[in-house]
Amino acid sequence: MDGSIDSVSMLYHIAFDEFGNRAFSYRRNCLVKRDRNFKWIGPVHEYLEVSGNIISSDISVTHRQSEKSVVNTANDRNLIIYEKRSEREEEFSLRDLFYYANELKDHGLYQKSVIYYRYCKQKHL
Repeated sequence: MDGSIDSVSMLYHIAFDEFGNRAFSYRRNCLVKRDRNFKWIGPVHEYLEVSGNIISSDISVTHRQSEKSVVNTANDRNLIIYEKRSEREEEFSLRDLFYYANELKDHGLYQKSVIYYRYCKQKHL
């Protein structure tokens, strides 16, 4: 690969309808130049903060969860991390708040999740 390229983004297919058709995709930096020392951001649902010469590839990655991993998505790890951060009164980014709302919803804490979803919607508009 050309040495001037810092990252290659690819389409990442993550959601599918009942017929197996793609329902949601987004671009994700899948290959990055190691010597750029890009940093991971966030304690939960981390993302790699990438900059520089990024090219868009026509390659796509399909991410399908097995039944076993779908069952395990409701584990408490992420919710516990968010709850501890909240107890310590840490500042949450809008992205953190959205994912926190998702965790609350996934754990059946619907009333509390609605509060955060509404806040995210209000801040996003």
